[in-house]
Amino acid sequence: MIIKAIKKNAFVYHFQPYVDAKSFEIVGAEILLRIDLNGKLIYPDVFIDFAENSGYIKEIEKIMFPKYIEYLKKLDISLSFNISGKSLSDEKHIKTLFREYENLPVIIELTEREIAGNIEYTKEIFSFFKQKGFKLSIDDFGTGYSSLTYLKDLPADFIKIDMSFIKNIENSTKDLAIVETIINFAHKFGLKTVVEGVETKTQVEILQKLNADCLQGYYFAKPMPFEELKDFLNKWRQRDSNP
Repeated sequence: MIIKAIKKNAFVYHFQPYVDAKSFEIVGAEILLRIDLNGKLIYPDVFIDFAENSGYIKEIEKIMFPKYIEYLKKLDISLSFNISGKSLSDEKHIKTLFREYENLPVIIELTEREIAGNIEYTKEIFSFFKQKGFKLSIDDFGTGYSSLTYLKDLPADFIKIDMSFIKNIENSTKDLAIVETIINFAHKFGLKTVVEGVETKTQVEILQKLNADCLQGYYFAKPMPFEELKDFLNKWRQRDSNP
């Protein structure tokens, strides 16, 4: 499937916006990789493990990152780009991939598990990204094991709070306490928070009270193709500030 998709140039991006938690202004979107074969969408859970373990993920990133830049230049919001942990460990690949680009509203997303393996090397790569003028986001925060030991040394800008902590936030005092702790922790480090998996108005209200910075989830928008994103942005900006 992967080889066929590469040959047919069948990889596409869908986009899921996220909003400012107070104003509901759309401030960015996460790009999500898909395969489109004859109109049938294939999602990462089907192919991403093979792509990473086989090394094809690097070829996919070489194909898709220039497309990401094209989309970025057509919008007035930031777009976050996910880097595979397998790719992150290849310094030559990373520096070649990003060599031509700098001073663009790029947000690089890396999961917590991916950056914790070799902290000294990760610090070097983070410094490379920062020299390019990119912002850095730590995805799935709270699901790993080393958060407190490395975060103080990494020049990150955002923490994305994993949706596993959000789905029961209305009923679980423990999940509520975890989310509140992460938000307060992030702010003390000068980081902004993006909360994933927001699906209800009650969740929105709780996260506003906890001073979350940005919210992402089906309550606001599902992932969508680029043309739909442009229409969505136009319509969103014409509506009331309270969705």
